[in-house]
Amino acid sequence: MKVEFATGASRFRSWILVGGGYFTFVSLSASYSRFDGGVAFFWIANAFLIAWLSLAPRRAWRPVVLACFIANALASMLFGLGPLAALPVSLINMAEAVATVILLKRRLGDAPYFDSIRGVVNFVLFAGFVVPVCTAIPGCWVASLATNTALSSNYVNWLAGHALGAITFTPLFKLALRGDFKIWFENANPRLRINAALLLAILAAVTLMVFTGRHFPLLFLPLLPMMIITLQMGRVGAAAATAILAIVGAIMTTTGQGPVHLITGTDGLRAQFFQFYIATATVIALPVAALLKQYKLQTAQLLQSEARFHLIEQHTNHLVLDLDIDRTVRYVSPSLVNITGSDPSELVGRNALANVLPCDVAVVNETYCNAIAEPAKTFAVQHRVRLNDGRTLWFEQCIRAVIDANGVATGFVCVSTEISARKENDAQLLEAATKDVLTGTLNRRAFMLHLEQRVKQVASGDGTGTIALFDLDHFKRINDRYGHPVGDMVLRSFSHTMLSTLRQNDSFGRIGGEEFVMILWNTTPAHAALAVERLLWVIGETRCKLDDGSEVSVTASVGLAAIDPALDVDALLVAADRALYAAKASGRNCQRWAA
Repeated sequence: MKVEFATGASRFRSWILVGGGYFTFVSLSASYSRFDGGVAFFWIANAFLIAWLSLAPRRAWRPVVLACFIANALASMLFGLGPLAALPVSLINMAEAVATVILLKRRLGDAPYFDSIRGVVNFVLFAGFVVPVCTAIPGCWVASLATNTALSSNYVNWLAGHALGAITFTPLFKLALRGDFKIWFENANPRLRINAALLLAILAAVTLMVFTGRHFPLLFLPLLPMMIITLQMGRVGAAAATAILAIVGAIMTTTGQGPVHLITGTDGLRAQFFQFYIATATVIALPVAALLKQYKLQTAQLLQSEARFHLIEQHTNHLVLDLDIDRTVRYVSPSLVNITGSDPSELVGRNALANVLPCDVAVVNETYCNAIAEPAKTFAVQHRVRLNDGRTLWFEQCIRAVIDANGVATGFVCVSTEISARKENDAQLLEAATKDVLTGTLNRRAFMLHLEQRVKQVASGDGTGTIALFDLDHFKRINDRYGHPVGDMVLRSFSHTMLSTLRQNDSFGRIGGEEFVMILWNTTPAHAALAVERLLWVIGETRCKLDDGSEVSVTASVGLAAIDPALDVDALLVAADRALYAAKASGRNCQRWAA
């Protein structure tokens, strides 16, 4: 049976079927389980209505609840508490079913009740405790007035019957109404169907054996095959196993057989114990089925994720690595072949830092330590790797720590991207931004930044320095006589000469047409003067050969100024410029110091 929500005749037929089913369940409970003349000890009718309402849209509730209300009232008049109690009890039952579904929907939304531990817990809490505890109060009061039976016993019987009935039978009814049994059968292969049938037959046989004996209370025996069925078939199996246990046990118990009759007491007490036993079995099976459902979903998601990962790793330019906490490589993606030409097996078992350039090892290792300290974050680092063939490649590596259930880092997962081309492009852009296009020296902006840094170092006592401002003598005459192409050649030749004499910590740049400036770092004024004098001699001896075989040479005038932290860069250049003009006034091709 699968519940459908259609229109017209189909909808009316649905209302009749639900009302008829509810009437049947109320009639059976009222006829066979009112052991002390009060409320019924068994009550499964509300489980049927709860299951239907949880599947139906809210707009379809009203006519079905009305049909069940009428069915409840008729059955109560004919077989239950009588005409006076029929209407109020029916109203209480409808309120119980509706309230249960509303509370569950508010708590869980449209999520299935039995697909997660959270859903099972909330179902047991509301359907098996909260709502029955509340409805038992007016229910027992009405029953006591109508039947002249004890209020306390009616309260206990109502609470136990409604709570245990809802817990036991709602899952079974809901799966049946939703068509889960049919879906499972259609999707299962023949071997799985046969296995399920055998397991259900074994459960029926074990249950029959347990409930035909009256000497030993072996009620625990059916639980083992019930768990196996649940593991094999999931929630469908749990519901089917519960149904077999309930039906076989109920038949044998009502005929006076089974271990339930070892209990000393009334038939009502034994009936409540049996219902409690079935509800307990259900509560045991449902979480197992929910866990199994979650496990299957997680397994399916994991397999999908693994498939996507393998597809990506085989068609990507990124390198994926798994590392132990000591940086030993556990796994390398096949993309290593495309990126470096090396086989992944060559890296497995080696330390991930083995091929990192020594000058980059510290910063990479520090990034690994940061990932351990903050496992919730991803850290990135750029470094160079020396390949077996001697090539050096730049990589950008994203690193994230892998933690265990206790939050302790056990390794790393890394994604590396080869960025050598990007690094080369960055270097070219940096050079274009800092170098003079014609001469290849530092441009004015870059040189001024160098000079600002040196002034700060001198101010902090971290060195001394001298700036030397060069100006080519009579350069305009060269341009006028030979043209600007020759003038450019002379500037390039002069720059090449100066750059070839630079020490590692010196700086040289072009700040104007034929004006250049040099920083002589960590030199005394005397040493700076000697160095400049040697440079002037080298400049004068340098010849530029022209196409017609002639040669062009230049000289330079130089103004020097010691880097003084009391002066900013502009003031230093002004001082050096004044010294330069003094050198020009002194006949050129010489140097002068700022006053």
